[in-house]
Amino acid sequence: MTNNQKEKVKQYLMRCKKLDAEINALILEEYRLRCLATKTCNGNLNGMPHSMNGKSEAGFCKVVEKLITINRLIEQKQDQYYDAKVSINAAINKLDNPVLRKVLRLRYLSKKELTWAQIGAYINKSATMVRCNLHEKALKKITQYLVLPIDR
Repeated sequence: MTNNQKEKVKQYLMRCKKLDAEINALILEEYRLRCLATKTCNGNLNGMPHSMNGKSEAGFCKVVEKLITINRLIEQKQDQYYDAKVSINAAINKLDNPVLRKVLRLRYLSKKELTWAQIGAYINKSATMVRCNLHEKALKKITQYLVLPIDR
């Protein structure tokens, strides 16, 4: 396996972590916009209803439009995340060695960013053994089960 092939496999396996980070960033943006919408429509702090002037109403409408767009993006990213996780899990499940499956799941599907030492601790192996031996072996074996995107 060439270094280029290995990097493509790693990037493919990292899709879940990347999508998760994108979803989290969009959720933060959604929260920011919701706060802005609340601020825009509740300019008075006494809780009494008030009429919005044209400027506030236009600003509120823009915020709502952005919220709708962000929500659609979140849904799309969540669908992509689910599809990627199912695809990667299916490929990992085809590996006959449970230790290799565990290494790949801990490295690529765990919500936490685990170090090689932490992964090693989970499976009672040294960090070097995990990174240089087991991970390399797992990447080579899983390649036959992945459908990698074609370069264009």
